[in-house]
Amino acid sequence: MNATPTPPWPAPQRPLVLATDLDGTFLGGSEAQRLALYRWIDAHRDSVTLVFVTGRDLPFIRTLVRDTAVPRPDYVVGDVGTTIAGGPDLAPIEALERPIAQAWGDAGARMRALLEGEPGLQLQDTPFRYRLSYFYEPARLSPAVVQKVRDAGFDCLLSADLYLDVLPRGVSKGPTLLRLAEHLRWPRESLLVAGDTLNDLSLFETGLAGVAVGNSEPALRPRLAPWPRVHQSTWHGAAGIADALRHHGFIHPHATGDTFPLMTQHIDSHAATKKSSLVIVYHRQPYEEVVEDGRTVYREHKSPNGIVPTLKSFFGAVDQGAWVAWKQADPKHKDKDFQQVVRMRDSYGEYNVSRLPLTAAQVRSFYHVTSKEALWPILHSFPERYNYDAVDWPVFREVNRLFAQAAVEQAEHGATIWVHDYNLWLVPGYVRALRPDVRLAFFHHTPFPSSSIFNILPWREEIIDSLLACDEVGFHIPRYASGFVATARNLKGVEIVEEVDVEPTLSPVGLALSEASVATRIRHRGGEIRVDSIPVGTNVRYIAEVAASARTAGREQQIRHELGGRRLILSVGRSDYTKGTRDMLLAFERLLERSPQIASQVQLLVTSVAAASGMTVYKKVQHEIEQDRRTHQRPARHAGGAAAAADDHGHSVRGTDRLLPLRGHLLDHAAARRPEPGGQGVRGRAARPGRRAGAVGVHRCLGRTG
Repeated sequence: MNATPTPPWPAPQRPLVLATDLDGTFLGGSEAQRLALYRWIDAHRDSVTLVFVTGRDLPFIRTLVRDTAVPRPDYVVGDVGTTIAGGPDLAPIEALERPIAQAWGDAGARMRALLEGEPGLQLQDTPFRYRLSYFYEPARLSPAVVQKVRDAGFDCLLSADLYLDVLPRGVSKGPTLLRLAEHLRWPRESLLVAGDTLNDLSLFETGLAGVAVGNSEPALRPRLAPWPRVHQSTWHGAAGIADALRHHGFIHPHATGDTFPLMTQHIDSHAATKKSSLVIVYHRQPYEEVVEDGRTVYREHKSPNGIVPTLKSFFGAVDQGAWVAWKQADPKHKDKDFQQVVRMRDSYGEYNVSRLPLTAAQVRSFYHVTSKEALWPILHSFPERYNYDAVDWPVFREVNRLFAQAAVEQAEHGATIWVHDYNLWLVPGYVRALRPDVRLAFFHHTPFPSSSIFNILPWREEIIDSLLACDEVGFHIPRYASGFVATARNLKGVEIVEEVDVEPTLSPVGLALSEASVATRIRHRGGEIRVDSIPVGTNVRYIAEVAASARTAGREQQIRHELGGRRLILSVGRSDYTKGTRDMLLAFERLLERSPQIASQVQLLVTSVAAASGMTVYKKVQHEIEQDRRTHQRPARHAGGAAAAADDHGHSVRGTDRLLPLRGHLLDHAAARRPEPGGQGVRGRAARPGRRAGAVGVHRCLGRTG
């Protein structure tokens, strides 16, 4: 996609009052489409009046326009029509709000008491002035509740299968906007209303020119039939608004140039713009990108192991899938041919890849610093290595918001969005605000610590709030799931709905990370979240085939010959303090000092793979390993760098022991082992493989979320 241009752009042909919903409408569409619309508005403030007509409250809107590129509105019709504000500080307009306040009176306490204990209702904890707002569960809510509210003299509004609002009789977005327009003497022909849910229906019922953007709630569209002035755009969010500006004649329908058309241009071919029923959000691209003869080529990963092939395997279960990742970009050398969305075809099928162009500074702040220096040590229970000083949390937020925006742009209505790993912690919260219709799953590819350690993070509540926006949250083992539930209970008071005994295959007793029971369902704000323990293992069949191959047999004979009757201890890992490589070397040295007679009976081979460039937090670890010459002079060998000395064939040699890291564990060695009398196998604190290790558990979680 080309870079968003700067003004001047074509001005409106007549004065415009744009009265727009926020979530999914003014905040919807691609990054370029939103910025194009926002800049167009700011360039023509002399002829464009901007009104936010939203369910959001004033503190949220003030923060939104302060911290983002969203333009400041001239007026706000907030809280589903119960707040009217304007001016530089967006202060309530008392004269217009007075009838609303009188209609509401002291109804807050009375209506809370009336709806107390109703199944499927959870009162929102935001203190609204002239309304009550609940989260509701469609399957549990009785139709009698709506009638009960109406019989009490108030209106009841349901939207997005999630929100239930109790409002003063006759007050909602549309009527309040008309009162504001009459007060300010706006001509009706100058107004354009925009929305995407049943919450916005009253805007369209005013009879004003309007647009239901392309990502509108399906239940809204049949309700628009009586209102011919509502344009049902196929474009999402901001692009749908731009489409309506042309449709209703605010912008000349044949306006040309490389400016305004950007708001509604296709990102890629028709195939690349087709919406997906499954969107996977992970920071890494799902292929290897190489340059051959000056041309960029995308190659499928050679190994079937690793999280990328595991996640890509899910695409076989859906007709259309999408993947969201980042791609580092240099803003000084913009690639005019760069396409944010590309179409991939490999052995896993065809799918879209949406690539976020992040700058080197964004990548360093979001990933190398915040994720690796602040979050990583807390997750792995190394609080002494936690570094807060270099963190730029607003950058972390912004990158997570960009991932969320890209995800919802790829998702069809009711799609499953699968978010993978801790550096995308805030994505679920942003996605839920933009698209209440989707199913959200989050999987932690890391440990989750105890509540006391997690709560060291100053952003703990923001993170937990985002995770609680999910339909399902997954972890490797029950201990990590329990850590999350305990934290959510302590910070947010979630209710445990179901707790079960941990099944035997997940080692409920006897290991350092054993957990006897675990919560599997929790409730928060009226919504239920599944909590699952799904060990992600490895491709056992592939490893078994490698272990049984003739090549492996030949390699085994070679290694045995080199060992000369000694046993081989193998340590494979990244240069990361959580792997405990230096601790292991020092322990091996101590063993030899205490039992020097075994020096001729054992060989230790350490492969410490260097971390990716930019990971300064690991440079000291790598240096310590490489400089520990005392142990290297013993019967131990160290293979550093990017290429590990041991391959899949070496893992299967009988008489080989493998050491596991201090935190976390891998099970590929267990899959490669072949029986040998007296063999000791895998050594570590949590080395027992579970029945569901691998993609089976993840597929089960995916199926449960939609």
